[in-house]
Amino acid sequence: MKEILNKYRDISGFTRYEYKYLIKPEQARQIAEFLAPYLEVDKYAESDDGNLYTVRSLYYDSPDFKCHYEKIAGLSNREKFRLRTYNYDHTRAPIFLESKRKNCRKGMKDRVLVDKEMFKAIIDRDHTAISSTKHDEDDIKVIDRFFFHIFRRAYFPVLLVVYDREPYICPYEERVRITFDKNLRAMSFPHVDDIFNDSRLEPIIGDRVVLEIKFDHHLPRWVGDLTTIFGITPQACSKYCTGIKHFLGEHPDIKDGFRYV
Repeated sequence: MKEILNKYRDISGFTRYEYKYLIKPEQARQIAEFLAPYLEVDKYAESDDGNLYTVRSLYYDSPDFKCHYEKIAGLSNREKFRLRTYNYDHTRAPIFLESKRKNCRKGMKDRVLVDKEMFKAIIDRDHTAISSTKHDEDDIKVIDRFFFHIFRRAYFPVLLVVYDREPYICPYEERVRITFDKNLRAMSFPHVDDIFNDSRLEPIIGDRVVLEIKFDHHLPRWVGDLTTIFGITPQACSKYCTGIKHFLGEHPDIKDGFRYV
């Protein structure tokens, strides 16, 4: 299990900036070639086919789609919750409860490893079934906020988003990370235990690729060169909002949410 956790590591409790670009497959290939002298494949993806691994994110929202509307409105302070796992042997794959918060331009993420006890508690919506002795203080804060929204605003699973990620890191700037997310597909109104279910997934952005550049403080100069040479500009490209738009339109009706809650 330790090797699996390391393979899909993602530091919890940190602040970062990120830029997103929606590009064509040919641009993705050209950009990857341009970046080759500066980057190396994330060592935890090297052994997988095509240096890819599959990411699976199950997003929670309220029946009135609070998180969706906060995102498209560009609110500077917001928070959303998701369960995230990866395509590995699903009997051993780690599942994480993640809180993603936005504070102006800064993004913050906390993640808690979900054991079998917590997974059942999430399915049953039973906060009391989670043992506080198994988690540290920071984890408990994330769990408590998650269940607060479940009970206070009726948060429930709204969308499962699945995609194949090609990740690169900068060897001399450890916290600079560049990823190409391909083959985005999604399922609307899944059950929690659908997180490994592919039967109802639909493509949501065709053959487009999402390029993400993530960093803590300073971007290397070659990132600026990249955007100039290829004429690309950052844009809002939320995988969650893209999936909602695909299934329910850009302005989903509250009746859609209450129908499934």
